[in-house]
Amino acid sequence: MPKQPKQPKQPGPRGGGDSKLRVVFLHPDLGLGGAEKLIVEAATALKEKGHDVKIYTSHYDRKRCFEGTKDLDVHVAGDFLPRSLFGQFHIVFALLRAIWLSFYACLHSGAQVFVTDQIAVYNICLRMLCSQPIVFYCHFPDQLLTQRPSFFKYLYRLPFDYLEELGTGVADSVLVNSEFTASVFRKTFRWLKNTRLEVVYPAIALPPLKSIQKRSRTGPSTFVSINRYERKKNIALVLHALAAIRNLLAKKDDQHGAKLVIAGGYDARVKENVEVYNELRTLAYDTYGFSEKQVTFMRSFSDSEKASLISTAAAVLYTPEGEHFGIVPIEAMAYQTPVIAINSGGPKETVEHKETGFLCSTDATEWARYMMELMKDPSKPDTMGKKGRKRVERLFSAEAFQSKFHKAVTTTEYRSSSWGRIMIVLVVAAFGIVLALVLRSH
Repeated sequence: MPKQPKQPKQPGPRGGGDSKLRVVFLHPDLGLGGAEKLIVEAATALKEKGHDVKIYTSHYDRKRCFEGTKDLDVHVAGDFLPRSLFGQFHIVFALLRAIWLSFYACLHSGAQVFVTDQIAVYNICLRMLCSQPIVFYCHFPDQLLTQRPSFFKYLYRLPFDYLEELGTGVADSVLVNSEFTASVFRKTFRWLKNTRLEVVYPAIALPPLKSIQKRSRTGPSTFVSINRYERKKNIALVLHALAAIRNLLAKKDDQHGAKLVIAGGYDARVKENVEVYNELRTLAYDTYGFSEKQVTFMRSFSDSEKASLISTAAAVLYTPEGEHFGIVPIEAMAYQTPVIAINSGGPKETVEHKETGFLCSTDATEWARYMMELMKDPSKPDTMGKKGRKRVERLFSAEAFQSKFHKAVTTTEYRSSSWGRIMIVLVVAAFGIVLALVLRSH
């Protein structure tokens, strides 16, 4: 195999990092999720530092995005490619869209540094085409987010898992969003267990205290759930908890109970979003018989609506289990609102039990009791909320996030690789994908 010709190393800042760079982000879908919020904040932070920042994505809808994206230089490539074939092969087409985006960005962006996340195949494509440094932000190993109900599904996923580990290892610098994710990373990617990981907590811009709406101390307490309409978010738990409150109080009058607002990112193109939304409405209105005054559903809300929901709530209910970080609890505490979350994953690092909120099991009755504790003492949400705000200022400020992210981007250097080894691995991986597709078709 002929040797890959050496490409000139791109100049990067040294010392104080004062040099300005052309930084290009690659992200699959610039929608309304936590990963998208992090990318927008990182891009904005680098832009404010004077860098030339661009975001390349496979899909961008200006009607369903964070407001911050409208002030950024966003480029779309490959959106004409389908997401699946007859409802199958989602991961295959996700990779095809990623490959197209990688090639397009490499050819047209003029990047000096690439920042990628979610899809590690970006890194493989970029490394094949250029020698610019790659910073990869690992939200969580993708292979752990997929169900494998059968042996054939296991075989089908195997080559993609291999590609994910390879792609992650190709990056010149790897960032993770929590110590929990770092521990899972090392257990999952065994070949990369000695990889140096930098924990960069996601952060939010702290809202001015004067802008935070005050919650009412009279009438029913309002609880808010903010998550995408996905099954893994376990949103049904908040409805079970509300039903448990009704049973514990033995009252169905909504003037003496609690109200619940379920708000989440929703995309009509995503089958799971549609299914989960309808399932939750059926559970709320048909199974439990709640009225629309007691339970309200919202889809794809604005930033101002979200701020109002959080700041006026007695608590934000965060139901995902084993979540790698979770930005919603941080947002809630920034708005001086307590958080009730499952005692696992990221919330164990972000929420201080009985100080800034409550950490509990998945038992609905336990959730109900903590919710009732806040309902019975209207001053408690304010007291816990103020402690939460101080915790965010200390540990999860935008300044801390911006400083760490900026350092990673401006100090990461290209690491030369053994091209022969990489190409062999790619050939083996390609063969594995073909084999998996054949098995899948049978």
